[in-house]
Amino acid sequence: MTREETPADRYPRWAVPAITAAIFAAIYGLYAIGQVTLYRAILESWGLGPYDFPFVDIHGVLSSLECWRMGVDVYVSNPCDVLGRVFFYSPPLLWASAFNLGTSDTQIAGLILDGIFLLSLAALPAARGRFGLMLMLLGTLSTMTLFAVERANIDVLIFALAALVGMFLPLVSATRFLAYPLIGMAALLKFYPAVLLALGLRERPRIFAGIAAVSVAVLALFVAAYHDQLHGVAANVPGGKYFTDMFGAPNLPYGLAVLFPALFRSLRPEALRIAFSLVAALAAAALAAWPGLRAACRHLPKSEAAFLEIGAWLVVGCFIAGQSIGYRGIFLLFVLPGLWRLATGGSGGVLPWLFRAALGLILFLMWGEFIRRLVYDLVPGQGQFLFWLGRELAWWAVISLLGGLMAAFALESETFRGLAAAPAPRRRLLRDTP
Repeated sequence: MTREETPADRYPRWAVPAITAAIFAAIYGLYAIGQVTLYRAILESWGLGPYDFPFVDIHGVLSSLECWRMGVDVYVSNPCDVLGRVFFYSPPLLWASAFNLGTSDTQIAGLILDGIFLLSLAALPAARGRFGLMLMLLGTLSTMTLFAVERANIDVLIFALAALVGMFLPLVSATRFLAYPLIGMAALLKFYPAVLLALGLRERPRIFAGIAAVSVAVLALFVAAYHDQLHGVAANVPGGKYFTDMFGAPNLPYGLAVLFPALFRSLRPEALRIAFSLVAALAAAALAAWPGLRAACRHLPKSEAAFLEIGAWLVVGCFIAGQSIGYRGIFLLFVLPGLWRLATGGSGGVLPWLFRAALGLILFLMWGEFIRRLVYDLVPGQGQFLFWLGRELAWWAVISLLGGLMAAFALESETFRGLAAAPAPRRRLLRDTP
């Protein structure tokens, strides 16, 4: 029997961000004082392949603003970027060109973005116990998180906005509705955070219908206003690499097709992707139908439930939609506190062990590049294939579990319960309404 938790079992919210910030600041300090060789050696031993200078991703955004201001079509070419990367972010981001920002602001912009990200870690539920603190630090100090911070990608800003959503969402007052404009702001930076609008299921059916109607209207206006630019963005989105740090549903089927072309002469990789997706969906449905899982979700503290739901929607949405560069996996940090609570909740049976296994797989994925480089050095050849296969299967397992949690939260939501409790004539009217 698990003893009742006391306030002494929780570390302060600032513990994880303070420790993480101190370590990351020390690493950047080496670069700032000219110890570039040592700086690069530490990052490489951590599993990264750093560029010549930090914050190269925010440099890419700033270069687009600089060239756009000079009249260059950055959807086609970008000579201002050190890597020549074309623009593939949301078109409204180019409005920032009015602030006269450019590549000379790379270091200060990177430090500001990373500072916002590290501060936002304090919004996450406080770590519970020494093992909970260790779990969170293993996540925030992982190769995946360091990658996002070293590159200063826009995803760290989206993480901070999503963290604010997680703070507002559990509130019972009208303040919780601030979460939805924040989701809209995040979607204006990159499109994928729009999946968080599904969190409106937490509201009563009429409110959810209003959120959905406003979202559809805004989406229609957005597409109408930026139709041409969106074609350019879609053409520029990176992808097609199945054996790097990128994650997504295409990796396993298309990677197998590259490795074993003879087996795929009659079987299309897309068919295998659909098969994997169906298996994952069935596993998620089975988990959601498990009464113990829904009961465990009901007993989660509101903050941990909100962040678990946010992280699940973002990670599953990105995985199913296509390929994402590894640093986007930082949203797995959102699910760690809730999964740790579920793993140590004292409910007994199989579920706690399932959640513990999921936590192990998530840490494996977050430290994936460190482990990959280690395996490639120690076990060349066949070991590389086995690591890649294990990593991809781990992703599908985690996605299945998170999908089951998403479905369980949806079934327990105000909207679903409200519709289920509606009188029969009303349910018939809702079914017949287009």
